[in-house]
Amino acid sequence: MELKLFSFIDEALKVRKNYREILETVSQRLGDFFEYSMKSCPGFLNIYTRVKSEESIREKLLRNNFYRIYKDPQKATLSLSDLIGLRIECRFIEDEKKIFYEILKLFNIQGEQGYYRTSLDENIYLRLSEKQPMLQQNGFEIYKIDGYYIYSRTKFNFELQIKSMVNLFWGEIDHSVLYKNYNYLITENFFRSIMYSIKDNLSMIDRQLMILYEQIGNSGSERNSIDEEHFTNLLSKIIHDVYAKKVKKELGFLPDFKNMSDFIVTYLFSKKSPDGPASYGENFIQILERINHLEKEEVNLRHEIKFIREIDFEDSFTRNIGNGILEVINEDFNWYIFFRIIFKMSNKDHNEKEFEEFCRFIKYKYDKTFDEIFDSSRIRQEDRQIIAEYILNYIAENFLINKDINYLLVYALRELENLKTVLEKIVSIESFDQNIERIERSLKNYSKGKF
Repeated sequence: MELKLFSFIDEALKVRKNYREILETVSQRLGDFFEYSMKSCPGFLNIYTRVKSEESIREKLLRNNFYRIYKDPQKATLSLSDLIGLRIECRFIEDEKKIFYEILKLFNIQGEQGYYRTSLDENIYLRLSEKQPMLQQNGFEIYKIDGYYIYSRTKFNFELQIKSMVNLFWGEIDHSVLYKNYNYLITENFFRSIMYSIKDNLSMIDRQLMILYEQIGNSGSERNSIDEEHFTNLLSKIIHDVYAKKVKKELGFLPDFKNMSDFIVTYLFSKKSPDGPASYGENFIQILERINHLEKEEVNLRHEIKFIREIDFEDSFTRNIGNGILEVINEDFNWYIFFRIIFKMSNKDHNEKEFEEFCRFIKYKYDKTFDEIFDSSRIRQEDRQIIAEYILNYIAENFLINKDINYLLVYALRELENLKTVLEKIVSIESFDQNIERIERSLKNYSKGKF
């Protein structure tokens, strides 16, 4: 004969199934509310929500003897304080406190039994009468707030946590190594001492990361260009490694697109923030956060890149190179993966606008190179324009032969820089004509290769 305990648990799990859609709706509403309310807080990164799984419910009912406390399976299930889990993720441990204080300011209408609500949503209640952060059984502190959401006159409990990157990582270690592992009990004190040491080291890392973040964000115009180069190279390597791993998993081979990653980072740093000018540090963190988010996403590399409207070009150069890229974007793997990364990194709703912005950036890169070349030249401004347009058209024509990504983004730009000593000596259209063969030879002498 089966123990009544297990029939009780089976009934409790049926409750979870019956309320599944409602629980997911409540979870979504909570996530949307806190993301909207907290996204402007210092250090805010992300909102994570989940509905407690059947396995977790079964484990908690057994661990806490809910069968003896509640005789009604439905009441037992709905009484779980973390039936819905909500986590606000932030950068640093100091940011946890800042976000908690923002919550205190937001939930300022007192209710019953230590619960408070906000004027923005009368269905959300948080128990803010308890001291925070709370001390856990493992001896470490955590911001953990009980709450409930009223849906169709029924209370659905949720647990709100605030965790920095380091504490998020620590929580996974503690949960996986200790909480879920029953084999260490004989030497528990030994394990605990090691875990305390790990936690101390993580806290030190948190402080070091915060110092690094503040240094990047506050360095402003005095920042060292060498430091910028190091951070740019770091982002490039991260992008390369993230997508190389995805390509390996999806297609079975490991590509090398270091130059591609370098150019993508340069392009991303050139983009203006929708909220106005951003510092180097702010851009660095935004890009890093976006990469971190994309790393968790599934990427299907077998779907074509599509556009829903025609692309608008500003001039003949962007039109020529843009149409050339569009012809091969789903045939040339280098162009394909390049724009898959850019479109994923972009927050735009459609690919067309990002593609147009990229073509303008290519033109800007070449225009900037010409400005540097002719900076000390004695040639007239009108003649500079004629020469630059001629060379740009020549580069576009050469690009259209093979439509090779390396030629447009690396080789031609580098050759222009190498031709600086020749071009800066040109003082007229006539002297340009005398050197045109050498210039064309340098820009054409390219063997198609891997990017």
